[in-house]
Amino acid sequence: AGDFDEAKTKEMIEEYFGSFPRTGTAHRNDVAMPVLEDDVVIRKEDDVPEQKVWVAWRAPKFFGEGDAELDLLASVVAGGKDSRLYKELVMERKVARNINVYQASAFHSSVFTMTATAAEGHTTDEVVAAFDEVMAQVLADAPPTADEVDAARTSFESHFYEGLSTIAGKGEVLQRYNMYTGTPDYLARDFGRYSNITPDDLVKVGKEVTGKHRVILHITPPTGEPTEEGQ
Repeated sequence: AGDFDEAKTKEMIEEYFGSFPRTGTAHRNDVAMPVLEDDVVIRKEDDVPEQKVWVAWRAPKFFGEGDAELDLLASVVAGGKDSRLYKELVMERKVARNINVYQASAFHSSVFTMTATAAEGHTTDEVVAAFDEVMAQVLADAPPTADEVDAARTSFESHFYEGLSTIAGKGEVLQRYNMYTGTPDYLARDFGRYSNITPDDLVKVGKEVTGKHRVILHITPPTGEPTEEGQ
């Protein structure tokens, strides 16, 4: 990416790497992703000043059906101080100091994740309980509004274009499209994934993903008492 001499660059590639023997054509194998048969709860103590918690579900792969919907759902529920979870857990109930939700997209499978720091005087179990309560409302009685979805879409586009402001950012986007879709020319189709998403789409995908078993990781400062792992 950037302003470079293509012919000279190819000469340099040949000079430094041309003597490497070809080892065959690389191929990617299909991978059967494991399915959790129950929730996994892990509690660990570490030399940390605060209690933190992660809640994670297996989610659709990068560019797969539902991947874009989870990007927007994460933004609706935790994308700033006006988001559902921030207002409820941080500002009103004050059980958390901060909260973040994101779709970590990957090749074979993604991870839809919530992470938060418990507020002083509260526990990570309280944070998880409050998170579950608010998410249940979002996916049932108080679904995302059209305005919230539009704001999430605008936020996504803004961050995307911001990432294209550097040469390195442009190169990263081109190689990512090439790796995951087989062509670097995927920008229009990528944006198209987000253009027609509706509030109902967010609810549908959100229920499908968060209705499955999950992993919950609690990290707390040392208490001197035995901890339980893998519950």
